[in-house]
Amino acid sequence: ERLTTERARLESERDSAIARQDGAAAERDELAAKCEGLASDIARVSAEREQLAERCERLSREQGDLVAARDGLVAEQGLLVAEQERLTRERARLESERDS
Repeated sequence: ERLTTERARLESERDSAIARQDGAAAERDELAAKCEGLASDIARVSAEREQLAERCERLSREQGDLVAARDGLVAEQGLLVAEQERLTRERARLESERDS
């Protein structure tokens, strides 16, 4: 009877160990699935970051082009103002000559 009790105890311990192993395997599989999900998220975020970096570079170039165009327009405006002032003086001179 003592052997039967000992055998039952050992079988119970074995069953408990198997159950713990099964639980650990299930937990391992769950963690592996989470890791795969995280790896997928990391890849997606990396791709998005790369796209955003490219977009920022493009926008920076466009901004540079717009600043250059604005500077060109400001310079042209300055030339037009100077020409308008010259024409106003010329007109005043011609009117003065005509009136005299």
